[in-house]
Amino acid sequence: ITQVYIDQGYINSGARIDAYDPATGLVSIKIVEGKITDFVIRGLEGLNADYIRSRLETAPDEPFNIQQLQANFQLLLNDPLLEGMKGKIRPGDEPGEAIIDVEVQRAKPYGLTTFVDNYRPPTIGAIGAGGSGWVRNMTGLGDVFQMTISGSGGSMR
Repeated sequence: ITQVYIDQGYINSGARIDAYDPATGLVSIKIVEGKITDFVIRGLEGLNADYIRSRLETAPDEPFNIQQLQANFQLLLNDPLLEGMKGKIRPGDEPGEAIIDVEVQRAKPYGLTTFVDNYRPPTIGAIGAGGSGWVRNMTGLGDVFQMTISGSGGSMR
């Protein structure tokens, strides 16, 4: 029974013999469905721990499934707030309990760019220039504030 759970991705779920009565030959098997009991998140550097936790959590009313955690982990690796992330699963205090230990590496929270182009019609000045800047996660909720300013030779006269 335990192997069936493991094969389906429920790595901390399984079955164990709870009781055996030799007189009757009855065996009582207890099923333990695994769960995540805690998240340890390090390297936040201003990120909200709940932001990471909420994106990693699997369904709270269902047994812990490693495949679902891996899918959530992959999605979070694509988050522009993160440069990288490492994680491991540790056993909890009781059978079936798991602790998710994650170390995040925050991406640079701001950026500045400049540009020069010739996309405008000659009547307003063919050569244009400008700059753009952005700041991510000012509120801790994954927000982005961006501002761009541009102009051309004809529009600046």
